Amino acid sequence: MFSTRLMLALATATACSSALAQCEDNLACNYQPGTSGTAECVYFDTDLFTLEEQDWMQALNFDACETGYWGSSSIAVSLELDSVNGGLYFNLSEETIETLNEFGYGPLANDLQSMSGAVCGSTMHWVSGAGTFDLEFDGMGFVHPFWGGFIAPESSFPEGCSIWGACNFDACVLPGSWEGCEFLEASDISGDTLTMVGEPIVLTYNGMEGSYLDWWSTCGDVVTEEGSMDAVLDPDSEGTCAVCLVEFTVDGCVTDSTCIDITVEAFSDVRSPLADWTVSPNPAQQTLNLMWDGGFGEVAVLDQHGRLVTTQALRPGVNTLDVSALDAGLYFASPAGRSPRRFVVLR
Repeated sequence: MFSTRLMLALATATACSSALAQCEDNLACNYQPGTSGTAECVYFDTDLFTLEEQDWMQALNFDACETGYWGSSSIAVSLELDSVNGGLYFNLSEETIETLNEFGYGPLANDLQSMSGAVCGSTMHWVSGAGTFDLEFDGMGFVHPFWGGFIAPESSFPEGCSIWGACNFDACVLPGSWEGCEFLEASDISGDTLTMVGEPIVLTYNGMEGSYLDWWSTCGDVVTEEGSMDAVLDPDSEGTCAVCLVEFTVDGCVTDSTCIDITVEAFSDVRSPLADWTVSPNPAQQTLNLMWDGGFGEVAVLDQHGRLVTTQALRPGVNTLDVSALDAGLYFASPAGRSPRRFVVLR
């Protein structure tokens, strides 16, 4: 015979079991066939992460990260519980939707917004317009076969510096991590800040060895050689303008832009009233052509410090100067008795 205490315990257990089993939604973690109602359905039952965490999504990128979980460029999504209809859903911000549409992922944005799901243990049950999927947690997050990307909670990503351009940038860390980021401060650009239209000037940047310099200007064309810290500005209009650059080091550091202000005056021949003469090409590499309308004479080539480099005889017409042996930099062609013209040698 069963004791009264045992019978009471069995009755209590049966009652509890019946109460816990009232879930007719087969999406839920505690689905029980043959029951009715969804009030007791459980749609999130895991110790892997919490619904309070921010979730992130992005396409897998094994070039950026060994795990494929490219955290630094991930997009924020929020996995939340639908307290009215039951099930989990993704709450997408307007910014997230706009970003997905902008990069051609409009169908994905639509599918995410139609998703209803549950997380039970290590499995995410997913029902949406794209189909029904059971996604398994791989230690970082869930990879979806529909678009080849991941959805992962913030606790899966290590802390670090996710800001591109920082010297210690890490593409695999938690998105938005910037504490501890180390940045390289830009150096200064030096050189002449006063010139005339059509009169090139040499500008120099004190960068790190091996860096790539990205020059640009509102003054005119900027010409430089790969690996060089010098650039030549060929101003094409008068006024005040700027020459700027960004430095990219071999270690992956990227500086903020740094600029130098230049004043460009209108071209004037007042410095050589007795002869109309020109030099080209400017900048030059191997030879410099000097178009001379004066008489026979001599031209001196001076460096930017005014020191004599070489001399050559002048005759009316085109004169060719060999500059192949000169170092890169700014020089002056100075015919006897005439004001000099600036020219630049590039290597």
